[in-house]
Amino acid sequence: MVKLLPCPFCGGEAYTWSDTVCEWRAECKQCGASSLPHTTECRAAGAWNCRYLSNEIRLEGDTLYFEGLGTFKMVKA
Repeated sequence: MVKLLPCPFCGGEAYTWSDTVCEWRAECKQCGASSLPHTTECRAAGAWNCRYLSNEIRLEGDTLYFEGLGTFKMVKA
């Protein structure tokens, strides 16, 4: 089993799981946030453990800026 960082949204405990032979995800036990599907448990854990530094992300109004990745508009569901 791979060591997972706490949830970046709520700080809850995370775990990895697979619903098919080749599709793994990491998910928070508390809030349900999850990674995208990955081909291995290790890749799912790596994606979950990847964190942006606070100076790489900023929110201005309804626009979220990711340095090096682009700009995303936030949409209310």
